[in-house]
Amino acid sequence: MKILIEGDTKSGKTTLLKKKYIQMINSGIDSNNILVLIANRMEAIKFKENLTLEYSGENRIYSYFGFVQHELNKFWPIILKKSKKIHKLNIIPTFMTFEASQCLMGKTVEYYRKQGFLGELNISNEEISKKLLSNILDASLNNLVYTKIGDRLKSFGEVQRDQLYDQMNIIIDKYMEKTLENGSFDYGTSIYLYNNFLLKDEFYLDNFKRNTTYLLVDSGEIGSIAEVDFVAKIKDYLKGLIITLNTDGPYGIHSYSKGYLEETIIDSEYKRIKLDSKNLETHNFLDRLEEKFYSYETITGLVNLHLDIENEYKSINNKKVIKKVLELLDDSVSPIDISVIVPQNDLVLEFALEKISQERGFKYMNIGRNERILDNPYAYILVISSILFYEFKEINLNFDEIKVFFNLALGLDSIRSALLANYIGSRSKDRYRLIDIDSQEIRKRIPQQNIDKYDKIRGIFNKIPKDIELYDFFEILYIELIAGEEEFFKNIKGCRELIDSSKKFIETLHNFENIKDLNYEFIKFLRDGAKASESLIELDERLNGEYLSISTPYAYINSGRDSKYQIWTDIRNKNFIPDTKNILQNSWVLSKTWKGERFSIEDQFYIEKINTMGILRRLMKSCHGDIYVYGSKYSSGSHGQGGLLYNGFKKIK
Repeated sequence: MKILIEGDTKSGKTTLLKKKYIQMINSGIDSNNILVLIANRMEAIKFKENLTLEYSGENRIYSYFGFVQHELNKFWPIILKKSKKIHKLNIIPTFMTFEASQCLMGKTVEYYRKQGFLGELNISNEEISKKLLSNILDASLNNLVYTKIGDRLKSFGEVQRDQLYDQMNIIIDKYMEKTLENGSFDYGTSIYLYNNFLLKDEFYLDNFKRNTTYLLVDSGEIGSIAEVDFVAKIKDYLKGLIITLNTDGPYGIHSYSKGYLEETIIDSEYKRIKLDSKNLETHNFLDRLEEKFYSYETITGLVNLHLDIENEYKSINNKKVIKKVLELLDDSVSPIDISVIVPQNDLVLEFALEKISQERGFKYMNIGRNERILDNPYAYILVISSILFYEFKEINLNFDEIKVFFNLALGLDSIRSALLANYIGSRSKDRYRLIDIDSQEIRKRIPQQNIDKYDKIRGIFNKIPKDIELYDFFEILYIELIAGEEEFFKNIKGCRELIDSSKKFIETLHNFENIKDLNYEFIKFLRDGAKASESLIELDERLNGEYLSISTPYAYINSGRDSKYQIWTDIRNKNFIPDTKNILQNSWVLSKTWKGERFSIEDQFYIEKINTMGILRRLMKSCHGDIYVYGSKYSSGSHGQGGLLYNGFKKIK
């Protein structure tokens, strides 16, 4: 049984795949023998919703990385046996959080930059770290050995930067050496291990073949080359293989794999099921736009596409967006039917939308951004307390941070919080410390119960040893200071997440000798804006909650959301559909499909077109009402704006 389900965005491919999955299990096939690979975690959760099964064992439904992580955990002894680089005392693998992997890469970058590496780059160590980690992930997703990254990138760009890319590869090699040695892996190294060790082990392959007789793959068009190669390796041993393919093509970092699945997997033996487009008018318009994308010819628009892209300034855009939202709400449109699409987070626009939602009594959500961990008031108390307790030399708290701390931890109003902050600041020289309040004037102006709370925190500090691990410090303070608070049950998640995250971070990196103070490193990541992880309940709300949303195009698409009304703003901003390359990154030349020639301007145009049309098709076909599009000639910083999307839309008549 080989089936290919084809159709464009929102044509019902995943729904049909899920129906076939249910039919297979209800017909007597054990769910343990069916592997389902879904595009991402969000889509996997949606796939699992409302599964009506007469009988089911384990439901093996994963994203590709989720599957890889599961297999590494299960067959870790094979990795230890085959790899000479991994320390043999690692009983189980450790999967690093993003914070931990970036910390390790950041320290590696910092060391080599002090030796004179990457001298032409005028960006922070953190930014370089993110790009190098992305390169490792790109290489792994393409079954490309990480030692070849620099060589591939040498074909990229008009300027020869051989020395830069050689130095970059030295840094990557050192990072990989350290992670492998310590058995601590990020996304990229995990996929590298799976492809280079498990998939080449006969025992593992025999076990997999015995226990997996059916494979279902959703969204094959955005499957990585590594995922496609995995399917190609095991397909001949399967009794059944069903693949869905979005004919609107790939987008974003997936653009490099365009056509690879069809060339590698699909043959004449497949039964093809073609699903018709549910919005033929939009489909035909997008075909016309793609055909004329780089020409000067005009094309006919759509009745439901309203363009207002010649405004002078971004502030005018924002005013028009707010006005349109209010008009729709006044016309009795439900907030759930309205989605605002922006190129990047816009605090001014977010503030205005949040205010509208509060005034009118409905929910509002930025579906493209998690809250910072420090946005939780009790997590904030724990973090500021740790800075006061450990007295990190590299961190100086400011007046506003201490003022907010006293407001939250002591229950003081703003005036008294400021008074106490001024008092301890004036007596602690350049650093804030919880000193003894020996001023009678301060004690008269601050209620005794608040003084008692202040003294209680000092008392807790005094009985804790200074060499305590951060997560243990958090645990003690949480139990003694927070657990009895009235709002305890509403805020437990932020505290528990903070404690668990700090423990995983510290335990993961404690073997890396170039990181001296892990307590400090974790606090630094929090202050740099570390995001809170999402629970399954929160992900469910993001998928199904009734709220007005704002998001970037990528976040909107990945959420699987449908809207009756979309409002796109600032479309002339180049980040509305961001470039997929920069001086240190190019997913295209790191692709297995890249033939090794010089990266040309024609290649760039081709990638931009694939990416732009892939995103446009998904955005427009997930809207079954009107789309309002706004753009401005100048950014908020008064810089001129054009953008690829604007160049395409301005030809619409």
